Amino acid sequence: MFKNYMFCILLFFTPQVFADVENDSVFSSDGMHSMHYKCVDFKCDFWVKDNHATEVKLLSKIKARYPAISWLNPSLAQIVLSCGSDCNIKYYYHVKNGLSNPLQQVLAIEANKQCVLLATEKGLSIENIYSRKVRLKISYTDPNMKFDLTRAVMYVGMEATFDDKGGLIFNYTDENSRARHKYYKNVCM
Repeated sequence: MFKNYMFCILLFFTPQVFADVENDSVFSSDGMHSMHYKCVDFKCDFWVKDNHATEVKLLSKIKARYPAISWLNPSLAQIVLSCGSDCNIKYYYHVKNGLSNPLQQVLAIEANKQCVLLATEKGLSIENIYSRKVRLKISYTDPNMKFDLTRAVMYVGMEATFDDKGGLIFNYTDENSRARHKYYKNVCM
């Protein structure tokens, strides 16, 4: 009986260690590559495999909660990490170009041309994911745009997409609460 009593006391007072584990795998549409992650206690490893089971480690021990991975086309994958409300960090992996630098506040992407629209502190910027070459800058203080400068977060409420010709379709609400639409031709070539 004493042994059972001691066992119960040890069991009760021994700290229980339960790791929070999350993982996911997503295959590209052509089935040639797969993107993977595994998080243990919100420290995540990311890697990619090809159809020959060759594995390439992309990121290791990145602090993250509930990351998301997806393939935007057969050769470009996206890793999304949350950095708080209305904030995200994205990495891109291209089968030929490898892993990009982290990009914050990506509003739109043209996956085939590897072009993104970013919200920065001073305005919007259209850039290449890998070279970071700027194609177009739009300042928040541009009088032609009439952005609502009273917003705490300028890019909230802005919507943008790229068309198949490399043009940017941009919608937002101006300082007078009117819906505005802009089109920028051939900015993502």
